[in-house]
Amino acid sequence: MKHLFLALSLVLIIAHNVKPQTVKKPDTYNFPDTVIVSADRVNAPLRESASSITVITDADIKKSANVSVYEVLKSVPGLEFYQVGGPGQVATVMLRGQDAGHVLVIIDGIQQNMTSDPANITDFANIPVNSIKRIEVIRGAQSASYGSEAMGGVINIITKSAEEAPTISITSEAGKFNTFSNRISLAKKAGPLGMMISAGTEQSEGFSSASTAYGNSERDGSRNSTFAGKLDYTPLSSLQFALNGKFTKAKTDMDQFGGRFGDDPTYTFDLEEFATRLQSIYSITEIGLDMKLGGTFGRNLRKYKYDFSVNNASSSTSIYDGRREKIDYQINFRINELMSATAGYEYEVQDAASTFLSNSAWGEWNSILPDSKSIINSYFIQYKLSVDGSVFLTLGARNDNHSQFGSIFTYKIAPVWFIKSTGTKLKALFSKGFKAPSLTELFDPVYGNKDLQPEQSNSVDVGIEQMIPVSKASIGVTWFHSRLKDMLGTDALFKSININKANFDGVESFIRFAPFDNFGISANYTYLDAIDKGTVPADYDKVLIRRPRNKAAFTVDYSPIADLQCNVELIYVGKKDDKNFSSGSRLQLGAYQLINVAASYRVTNFAELYTRINNLLDKRYEEVYGYGIPGISAYFGVHLDFNL
Repeated sequence: MKHLFLALSLVLIIAHNVKPQTVKKPDTYNFPDTVIVSADRVNAPLRESASSITVITDADIKKSANVSVYEVLKSVPGLEFYQVGGPGQVATVMLRGQDAGHVLVIIDGIQQNMTSDPANITDFANIPVNSIKRIEVIRGAQSASYGSEAMGGVINIITKSAEEAPTISITSEAGKFNTFSNRISLAKKAGPLGMMISAGTEQSEGFSSASTAYGNSERDGSRNSTFAGKLDYTPLSSLQFALNGKFTKAKTDMDQFGGRFGDDPTYTFDLEEFATRLQSIYSITEIGLDMKLGGTFGRNLRKYKYDFSVNNASSSTSIYDGRREKIDYQINFRINELMSATAGYEYEVQDAASTFLSNSAWGEWNSILPDSKSIINSYFIQYKLSVDGSVFLTLGARNDNHSQFGSIFTYKIAPVWFIKSTGTKLKALFSKGFKAPSLTELFDPVYGNKDLQPEQSNSVDVGIEQMIPVSKASIGVTWFHSRLKDMLGTDALFKSININKANFDGVESFIRFAPFDNFGISANYTYLDAIDKGTVPADYDKVLIRRPRNKAAFTVDYSPIADLQCNVELIYVGKKDDKNFSSGSRLQLGAYQLINVAASYRVTNFAELYTRINNLLDKRYEEVYGYGIPGISAYFGVHLDFNL
């Protein structure tokens, strides 16, 4: 690791004396100049990134008329999704087959992965889309930039600032299962000060989480409230301060499990979540220097409770309390017109405690995770080279020192060659990723193991993208391979150990086509081969559960008249394996197709009516064995924007 840091430092010193080559005048082949911020931690045009990235804008969200991030993400290539029931139930995503805990999720710089969850997953059930400016989905190992949880990729969500949002925005919606949602945001920009606040509520009677196909009938409703705020202060053109925060409170009815006899009318889940971040950015444009200092605090508190019922001969109360505190510093330095460097430091404290108490005919059972903590000190450095607007190279290295298992080194090498004469982009990504064991896996008195090592991966991506300016079209294909080792499993006594291995191979392809200003088509297809290479004989060399080999999405946007916008989305999910965890047997869930349609009509310059119908053909399917899906669902709403 020392040798690589030394080599990178030497490159930076030499770079001071390298004169930039003459940049040729751009021709007709122009790569989309969408700006991203997350792939390499710095602002950069999309054409410079070797990572496979999907950018979802606020305009895309409006066209789909979806109100949750989970629904918006479903058509992203390389992304698998599942929810254990309806509104408010746990909803997670995976990238390229890697576990949900291997996906780092960030909202305005605040990490969403739960420290008190055994796998550090992010639950998308209560993340609304109001006020979102952009969602960036970066696939492939990004640990060299972001550390643990980014082994499978990153989902970065950026909300609007005060100057980007209407002064007053109101959305009200009603639909199936007596679902009602209302959201409002207020924004104001006054000189150097900008402020934006938003609030929203949603409630639904829902449907049985344990699928009605197995005889379950009790509805599981949900209700949640979300409050968010964002404050920007720019006293000088070179100095900016930003403060943002979010609070969520939710209550959801649940079932014991999927399948027959899963109904439980007494099972409830309460959530309280709060997170805030304060940061400052100082820029010296004359020498190309940016410095960012930030601090984050987040807490996630979940309470579960159920009592004796018809299908359940026990009662239980459990509490999961997780916190994250983080300080980060980053410096970006433009060496010359060709080269730039980024370096930074992060100090993170993760804290969690949990209590599980149950009572049944066999007596009482208590499982307590005492207040447990881990500390991570991280250093990272990155070098970017740009030659003639055609050749781009990103080198990154990072060292994370974990208070429990010690240091781990990750890297990435990301070359891009953009051939302007043909509009062709060739890219490759070579990277190493890791995922630290969760606090539960390390410190649980019964199942934990303080000697655990981090899960690790070595990954390769190779891709090509082609621009076709005549029809505003682009096509692309990427092959990816990732080999994971030291994955966490359990021994005969269910104690956590590093035992498993897995291989992930696949191909992602896409096409975008917009021959007219009012008409556009996009499609993507993913083939995934996610194979278990662990030590359990029954699963060895078999497909990992809940990973479909085939997934495709097709979207059409059409505006027949200026004020009317129509959207049709088709999602195909192929067959996938799952398990009946009650019996331990493996089974296969069938393939299915979803057709979702949406339309919006602008009545006035400030009022818009919209509707969406999900699962138009009323398909019956399962995302997770034994759990219900909503069937055909229609929603209607009104959106008001006022600029004062």
